[in-house]
Amino acid sequence: KYMNSASVVHTCMGRAQAGGFDGIEMSSEDGLRSDDAHFVMVDHDDTERRGFNSRRQSVFDKHKFMVGIIVGAIVVFGLLIVVVSFASGGDGVKPTNPDTPIPGPNNIIPNDLWGIHDLLLVGFAGAFMKPNTAGMQEVQNSALALAKMLPQLHPHPTCREQLAVAMAEVKDLSSKDQVKKAAGVSLSCLPAQFSKTDFEPFFDSDSLQNTSRAWTDRMPQPIPRAREQLGSCRDSAWPRTCSFWAAFHLMAVRADSLKKGSELMDALVDLIAGGATQCGGCTNHFRLLHQPVLKPAVLRDVGQTY
Repeated sequence: KYMNSASVVHTCMGRAQAGGFDGIEMSSEDGLRSDDAHFVMVDHDDTERRGFNSRRQSVFDKHKFMVGIIVGAIVVFGLLIVVVSFASGGDGVKPTNPDTPIPGPNNIIPNDLWGIHDLLLVGFAGAFMKPNTAGMQEVQNSALALAKMLPQLHPHPTCREQLAVAMAEVKDLSSKDQVKKAAGVSLSCLPAQFSKTDFEPFFDSDSLQNTSRAWTDRMPQPIPRAREQLGSCRDSAWPRTCSFWAAFHLMAVRADSLKKGSELMDALVDLIAGGATQCGGCTNHFRLLHQPVLKPAVLRDVGQTY
């Protein structure tokens, strides 16, 4: 099942952990040691003796049309990103200091996870879903599910502690209020103690049911003071996307260890398909490639993208 991708992320991030996540504590009691990462080794001589290669070729021949479609979609998506980057005047990565090395995945720090705030709020808003539909409800349910998982899955220990207290306080409130609470804490719990004044524009609770406001707030940028407190995402021209990427991978590490990989993936797939990136091209391609695993209502009730 596609949920096994959490194990792949666990493997990749295990190698990154060996390099160290500055400021992110992964305790041995959580089972998140770097030596947990493993690769499946294949004895090619043995598999060839069993006729593995011939079966693999047969399967490929059978499905090569679908493979061609998927590969073509990926190529188109890559070209789209390049075109959008040039159209917006971007060079991809713009270092704040040309003499400073560009950070990579091993430089992820807790402050890079600020996008979890937007993932919850934008996700709950269902920016690209038709309002008052079953599909919108599914997406909002997934935003709430993620909010409830964060006390266990947030990569930063301080945030896990604060989110556990906060979610217990609002457990009897509406779904929207619970998501809003989790979003607020996921921002203020970081070492930089970010607030709405650290981003321009800023997607807040007022943007939830105001489509024009949501559109205006679709591309938040950390102000210079906040950007300097980031790690891997410090110089990204797509800072929220970078934060999403970092959060997805680090949460997947914990989810895999805590046997919550399926729950996390179910929630994230719904949120991205519902428009959490606020990028029409990104969302359309994501929905195309994940069509076989999207919930029928989420697939059916998509609205207008931008």
